[in-house]
Parts: sequence; C-alpha cells; structure tokens
Amino acid sequence: MAEALGATALNAGEAAQIVQEQTRGRMCDSVVECVGADPAIHLSLKLAKAAGTVSCIGVNQTMDFKFPMALAFIKNLTFRTGTCSVPEHWPELIPLVQAGKLTPERTITHHMPLSDGAEAYRMFDARENGAMKMILTP
Repeated sequence: MAEALGATALNAGEAAQIVQEQTRGRMCDSVVECVGADPAIHLSLKLAKAAGTVSCIGVNQTMDFKFPMALAFIKNLTFRTGTCSVPEHWPELIPLVQAGKLTPERTITHHMPLSDGAEAYRMFDARENGAMKMILTP
C-alpha cells in the first residue's frame, strides 16, 4: 500500500542499514509509525537518532507492547502516541482532495454492508485479507 502511494518500500530486515547509509549514520530525526504492529514500533525506535522522536499513530494490533525502555533511555528518545482529530483539519484537507492532490480512496481496502459491521471489525482486527480502511454501506 505505501509503495502504491509513492513511498519507498524497504524490507524491514534491511531498513536500518539503508537508513544508516542514506543518512551517513545520523539516522532519523523523526519517525512516524503508521502500521500498528509491534515489529514496526521496534523498528521505528531503532531508526530514530539519539534525541529523536518516534510518533505512533497506527492502530496497534496488541495492547500489551513490551516497550524497550533501555533503548529509549540510552538514545534519549521522545515517544508519542495519539490519534488525529480529522474534523479539525477538514478546512485544509477537503480542498486538497477536491483538487486531486490527496486521494484517500486509495487507502480503502474493503466495501461491506453495514449489516456485516461485526465481521468487518473482526477482519480489521485480524488484518485479514489486507484489511486497512473499510466502508460500511447501510
């Protein structure tokens, strides 16, 4: 999905090495984790430079994430989580969507009837069939 939206796709196993090479060892000032998976959070913490910031906005698949406090402490990291208040940003986002500069419909993976809402949530929770964003129609 990220590659289809213009991001550079990296294998998780090679990401740290590539970032280290591309930044000449400086690593990332800021890392935004959008996946919502424990391995992605761990990778984000590795990619952040000393005194860097890691922001997790992905809906995490597990609620018991084992936080590597020693790594965060040694690197003096700032770790943030949260959700975005989308309505607050509508005035700037809607014109971008209307102009075709943002295409949020590309992130929709499933269309289902509202009567299948419980199944849709189950699929999303399990990340079944690539479930990311779903539209439930009455």
